[in-house]
Amino acid sequence: MLLNDFLYKRSLQKTEQYQRRLKFNALVPKTSIYTSVENPFEKEDYIEEIKNVIIKGGTKEMLDDEDENGGEDELKEKNKELEEDNKELEEDIEELEEDNKELEEDNKELEEDNKELEEDNKELEEEENNNSETIEKMKRAIVYVSEKKAEGGGVNQSKKDIVFDNLSKEGGTNRDENTKNVVVSFF
Repeated sequence: MLLNDFLYKRSLQKTEQYQRRLKFNALVPKTSIYTSVENPFEKEDYIEEIKNVIIKGGTKEMLDDEDENGGEDELKEKNKELEEDNKELEEDIEELEEDNKELEEDNKELEEDNKELEEDNKELEEEENNNSETIEKMKRAIVYVSEKKAEGGGVNQSKKDIVFDNLSKEGGTNRDENTKNVVVSFF
């Protein structure tokens, strides 16, 4: 007995799918195409052969054959090759050690240069600070002189007066020969 409409529809769909699968299975062949090819490993009379393979070494008979055929010569040749390779490797090691020493010396020189550059940088910073202080002092002096002149005195008149705008429209010349044109820039 089904409890609701959902369960009824679901069971109906399942039975329809099952019927479709049965119809499709009737179209699928029961035997394979490759039945005429026989696999020799599937036969009962097939016996797997085990072969003995000797790697590096062997029986005494094999070693005796090698001695008769000049196995010692081969060993001597291999020994010479290994000695030559060993010499080459030792030379390479010596070269690498020399290169390492040179690199260490270069590294020390670079460290010394770095220290010198740091000291030069400190000196330049100190000079820059001194220059900025002198510029500030000059600005204060100019302001002081201009204020004294604006007040109407305070500057010694026996000395020449400071002319702030001595350039004229006639091309920067002034009638007084004792006046010099000076351009001051502050950055």
